[in-house]
Amino acid sequence: MMNVKSFTRYCLLILFFIPLFSFSVLANTALDEVRVKLDTLLNDSSKYVGLSIFVLDNDESLKLNYGHEDLENRVLTDEKTLYELGSISKVFTRMLLASQDKIKFTDNISEYLPHWVRVPKPSGKEIKIKDLVTHMGVKFSLPCAIRSSSPHKPICFGVNLGESFRNPYSEVTREDNFNFLNEYSYTVEEFSQYFPAPGDFYSYSNFGIGLLGELVSLEYGASYSEILSEMILTPLEMNNTFVNNCVTIDQCKRQAKVYKKKLLKDEWKEVELWNFSALAGAGGVRSSIDDMEKFIKANLNSDTSNLERVIDIAQKKLEVETMNHNKNVCKPGEIPLRDLCNPQKKDLYYAWESIPNTSFLYHAGATGGSQSMVIFSKKEKVGVVVLSNSRIGEGDQSPQHFSNDLALCIVNILKKDLGVDYDFCKLL
Repeated sequence: MMNVKSFTRYCLLILFFIPLFSFSVLANTALDEVRVKLDTLLNDSSKYVGLSIFVLDNDESLKLNYGHEDLENRVLTDEKTLYELGSISKVFTRMLLASQDKIKFTDNISEYLPHWVRVPKPSGKEIKIKDLVTHMGVKFSLPCAIRSSSPHKPICFGVNLGESFRNPYSEVTREDNFNFLNEYSYTVEEFSQYFPAPGDFYSYSNFGIGLLGELVSLEYGASYSEILSEMILTPLEMNNTFVNNCVTIDQCKRQAKVYKKKLLKDEWKEVELWNFSALAGAGGVRSSIDDMEKFIKANLNSDTSNLERVIDIAQKKLEVETMNHNKNVCKPGEIPLRDLCNPQKKDLYYAWESIPNTSFLYHAGATGGSQSMVIFSKKEKVGVVVLSNSRIGEGDQSPQHFSNDLALCIVNILKKDLGVDYDFCKLL
């Protein structure tokens, strides 16, 4: 029979452990809810082939894998599966610029181009490095120009516009980039009413960021892949992240095949992995969810990273709010390239996009058969990465952005403020 002294000790032990047990349960409740809800939402595999997901909420984390990296051979995804990051590569390219000291943010791009390149001067002003960083220097996303003599016939350099963007950048060379700039300079002159001065408009440009990566590569006398590995990937210990093509036999084995279909009801069809060649800085980086875990943790805790200064610069809000001041909005059918007619207003950050009126930064990516999304908030102490080897829809502006919606859904489940009262999980 327990005496009074033993009973008192027993009660004290219970009182001591109850708070610890309660805290442990509470600490995992949010991520448990994410797991349970995603298991239900992602039960319908008609919307994706393979997915890898990483969620960080305060100091608790969750890693999930669904579906297949190789549908035909029924190879399941896991933390080592390698995905195309698409435009998330642009974050790495801007971080690369921030990590070096030869090219300055405010320099003119003409300082780093061969002397024979005819540099475009919209409204008579030079394009600066910062204009490439912020999508405020080149209006076109592809290296395709137009001339007034035949405005409906784009003049493209190395880009394959056929077969619904089968692998459009694979043949682009450095010389193609320079030749496009030559031709683009005439486009700017002949359609001057559509080209405000650099810095006075925002126009998302794969070419602009791709060129930025090439200029860093030229200045350092090494490939974009080599410089990125040395300055960014190695310090972050992202050993299974690479550019365009796998480096090791194991990486080649773990590269996910990519799939696409036009409509939800259609069957998945394997498509080509995209090779961004001389525009690699715009979309050529590939990675695993294990490596992207390291990346998101470094961005949330830059003070513990080897790249603290670079990461802090990348997350810096630039002191400019821009809008396309062009009042001459294109008439239907007048100009075949929509980049000329896209007035937008943006809050600009060095390397990231932002969700208005929140602390969230993000970047999404897509190729012919892949989608990806990274979103995080230092204030909310939360980060989400979604990598997918499939997509539904046609062209660059796919009607369905599954990875984006899934990442926002996870933020919803964690009850973090996205600035709008909307349940993104309904889109899945």
